[in-house]
Amino acid sequence: MIQKQEDKFGALYEGTDSTSDLDNVSLQTSSSRSDGESPALPLKQPVTIGSTDSRDIRSLMDLHAEDDFHNRRLSDQHVSEIFLRETNSLYSNTKSSKISFFVEDLQALCDRDEAQETAPSKHSSSGILIKTCSFGGVEIREYPIIPGDSPAGFKGPPLTIDWAPISTVRFPNVDKYESVRSRHRRTIKELSIPASQRMTILTNQGYTQSEIQKSTKDATRARRQRRITMSTLKYQVIMEKIESIQRKTVNVLTFGQHNKDQKEYLKKYLPSHGVIPTPMVA
Repeated sequence: MIQKQEDKFGALYEGTDSTSDLDNVSLQTSSSRSDGESPALPLKQPVTIGSTDSRDIRSLMDLHAEDDFHNRRLSDQHVSEIFLRETNSLYSNTKSSKISFFVEDLQALCDRDEAQETAPSKHSSSGILIKTCSFGGVEIREYPIIPGDSPAGFKGPPLTIDWAPISTVRFPNVDKYESVRSRHRRTIKELSIPASQRMTILTNQGYTQSEIQKSTKDATRARRQRRITMSTLKYQVIMEKIESIQRKTVNVLTFGQHNKDQKEYLKKYLPSHGVIPTPMVA
């Protein structure tokens, strides 16, 4: 039975249930075209999958680059995690949202012949030196997805990213990257992730139901507090006047002692610099 799954770059894995038929893997672009089959992806990275079992993937990916790139090899565990994540994300995609698999961008950027373009001449035809300003390379870091605490959204657990990146990709020309990437940007509607899809993403990342429920409960509490604040904003001026009357009433009833206690309490938190010392009488 032929199975097609996407890798981290949006390419399709074509294989069968047997490991012997997976020695050679062909990569095709994931974008469908009306004029026939998608063309083969001419990337420099050969990918080999040794088994369809997601927990026992033996895959090596070599990143060949020029002198200013780092030759690196992804570990079996890392490739297995990428395969699991992107395999599960295929089933969590909806019509309203879309995951950014920019294969065509990567195809143009990973091509060493295109990436190492000849720098423009800094001399005009008359031999006058022309001063130019340009940016260098671009570094793309991939961070793991973890449960967040943002109250944005209507329901479900919020998502955020961890501090430590799990992978880094460098491209030598930021202008080339932007010229290609800008044609495949997602819309605001496609960037939104439904609550069910967020649940699926966290489950696929290995988080337990209790951890997801705790994140959902904290976010729900913050959303409730935000709604209360929004509903009482129109009474802000009245509430400020009520608080002022309460402070003055307490100060009158305590003959100013409450106000003095507050000032004494705040003195120890005032900065020592800039304070004129009280002269001592001999």
